[in-house]
Amino acid sequence: MINNINAKAAIDDCNAELDRITGIINGVGSTSPLSGYLTKYSLIRICGTLEVCYKTIIADYYENAAPQLGQFIGYHLRDASMNPTYENICQALKRFDDNKNQNFKSAITTLPNSESLKEAFSVLNRERNNVAHGTNSTLSFNDMKDRFSEAIQIIEILDTIMV
Repeated sequence: MINNINAKAAIDDCNAELDRITGIINGVGSTSPLSGYLTKYSLIRICGTLEVCYKTIIADYYENAAPQLGQFIGYHLRDASMNPTYENICQALKRFDDNKNQNFKSAITTLPNSESLKEAFSVLNRERNNVAHGTNSTLSFNDMKDRFSEAIQIIEILDTIMV
């Protein structure tokens, strides 16, 4: 469960779109060229959603604590180009508060599937970069959706740390 309403809305919107895309892919068949394009689009959409979510959760927390930092946070976090990776989330947290960063890392480490969850971010980001640079992704549409669900679990932990 995500408390940050903006991050929750972004995830809900992405999931709704993925559901619509699933219907289209099922209708045209997985071997259709349209399915390939929709799969690539979905990968970009998923990564964009994860990036928006982690930045929003961190930025909203610090802007609420100190509204006068809004412009600084906007420039250095919200508008900064930082791919959605576990490492970038930790780096962003550390820039503000190493204690929050350590709490986040500890919370992730205690999860029985922590390595798989962290890897979900890496795989999605790597595959998104492949598509952006003209190489096809090796992930199926369903694999992407599964990795997205895993990555959301890390976003949920981040959200609980930032409350």
